Amino acid sequence: MSAYALWGLWQAKREGRPVDDAVLERGRTAVERQLEASLAAGKDEDAGSSYGAGAGGPAIRAFMFFVLSHMPPVPGAYNALAERMLADAARMKPQARALYALALSNLGLAERAGEEAKRLMSGAERAGGMARWEGASFDHGWQADNIQTTAAALRAVLAAAPADGARGALAVEAVQGLLHQRRDSGWASTQDTAAAAYALVDYLKTAPPKAGSAVLTARFNGGELRTVGLGDGAVPQTLVFKGARVAENGVDLTLTGGADAFYTASLTYHDAGEDLHEQAGRGLRVRRGYAKVEPVRLPRGPGYRAVPARDLRRGDLVLVTLEVQSDAEREFFMLEDFLPWGFEPAEGFEEAEFEGLGREWSGRTDARERRDDRIALLVSRRPAGRSLYRTHLRPEAAGRLHALPAVAQLPYAPDLRASSAEARLDVGH
Repeated sequence: MSAYALWGLWQAKREGRPVDDAVLERGRTAVERQLEASLAAGKDEDAGSSYGAGAGGPAIRAFMFFVLSHMPPVPGAYNALAERMLADAARMKPQARALYALALSNLGLAERAGEEAKRLMSGAERAGGMARWEGASFDHGWQADNIQTTAAALRAVLAAAPADGARGALAVEAVQGLLHQRRDSGWASTQDTAAAAYALVDYLKTAPPKAGSAVLTARFNGGELRTVGLGDGAVPQTLVFKGARVAENGVDLTLTGGADAFYTASLTYHDAGEDLHEQAGRGLRVRRGYAKVEPVRLPRGPGYRAVPARDLRRGDLVLVTLEVQSDAEREFFMLEDFLPWGFEPAEGFEEAEFEGLGREWSGRTDARERRDDRIALLVSRRPAGRSLYRTHLRPEAAGRLHALPAVAQLPYAPDLRASSAEARLDVGH
């Protein structure tokens, strides 16, 4: 985390933001010590949490070395570290190798950087005019993210490999691979989007668009025709077509004028269905329940009892239970509970004692955010197994009211998500 914070501060400083040089120097010193401790510990793997002195394996060390390589130059200061990291090089996965190569390039160790870039090029997965590099494993960490891994590898190849036809062809395929994974205006997460943007900017620096007055025409299902200019100074264009039909749909693109063009396509639709069912993710499940809350006298004083959510009336206190089951420890976990229409959050009951449940029944959260249509629970680290979370609501409208499914996910690995079933609640006057 220190290296990640230092990286952000350095980026802000480079963009002209006011960052105290003393803060940067203290950060640099801290990261140097952490890297030294990690190298001394010599751990082989990055799986699981990486905290404390000596924590982290080759990927964590490569990232720390990469960040340090951007700090104000001290001639030869990190050459010794580069030598000590040679033992890691043989067991580095693609993203660690890419960060290591970039660091070597930043430090002026061009020959060593070029060797690592060649290894990356030989390890690329190429098919269908696209290239990518696989993450380390499916453990939902940044080093296992295929988008970030491909972005880092592309940057390393562009920075350190010989500027020949082989590099150019692989770079184009890698760009196509990144664009293929784009979702609307971004990638799967903000981290993925930032990593992809860095890589694409680096590509444009090495292969600037050809000048000219290119024209792109697009036709959807053989019907409506759109035409856009892609000449000098052109900005990215978004073409929206409506009226997709059941069965196969097609977009025909024609480019004239000799320029280079990259594109992505996405389909957006809305599900009009009712009674949405529970959807479990890979090793993740969330279930939601509602109960009516009644005040009772408990041995230690006033408390509450949860009873079935029948005969609800406007103004009643409602307990929402969110049961999360996970097969592994998760970091940076988010649970979003969408409010039934006509319900509002009830404040001040987080520490209330419930009959048979005690004060510590609720799963621990680091933050709770009240939004217009949901309550978001944020957890920096939750253990494997079963956890129970609770929120409290009050109905302010009567009728048969719907609640969209609650969603559990990792914001930095949004492909790992689960949702509860939709709910209906009857509220009387």
